[in-house]
Amino acid sequence: MENITFLMISEHKKIKEIFNKFEKEENSEKREELYNNFKWAIEKHIFVEEKAIFTFSQNISGRIVSDVFRLMDEHGEILNLIKEIEYESDKDIEPVFSELKEILKNHEKFEEETFYPGLDKMLNNQQKAELIERIKEVVH
Repeated sequence: MENITFLMISEHKKIKEIFNKFEKEENSEKREELYNNFKWAIEKHIFVEEKAIFTFSQNISGRIVSDVFRLMDEHGEILNLIKEIEYESDKDIEPVFSELKEILKNHEKFEEETFYPGLDKMLNNQQKAELIERIKEVVH
C-alpha cells in the first residue's frame, strides 16, 4: 500500500524542480511562466494539506493537532513571502528568494521527517487509503 509520506515527498520534489528551473531561467517570459507554475503548485500543495490532510487528521492526536497549527502558520508565512515577491517584481525590484527557500526547506523537512511519518503510523489502512485518494484528487 502507498503511504502518505512517499506521496507528499514526491510532491515536494515536483515543487523544488519547478522552483529550481525558475531560478535558473534567464528568459523573462519563461521565468514568469515557471514562477506561475511554482505558485500554482504551492497553492495546490497547501490546499491539499489544509483541506484534506489537516481536517482528516485533527481528531487523531493532540500532537498532530499542534503540528497542524505549526504547519498552518508556516503556510501563512510562505504565502506572504510569495505576495512580497510578486509585489517586488511588479515594482521592477529584483526579488530575493533566500527567505522563501529557507522556510520551504524547514517546512519540508518537518513534514517529511515528522508529520507525514506520524500520520502513516497512526492511521489504519482504510484511513490512509481514503486520505491518499483525497490527495490524488488534487495533486496528481
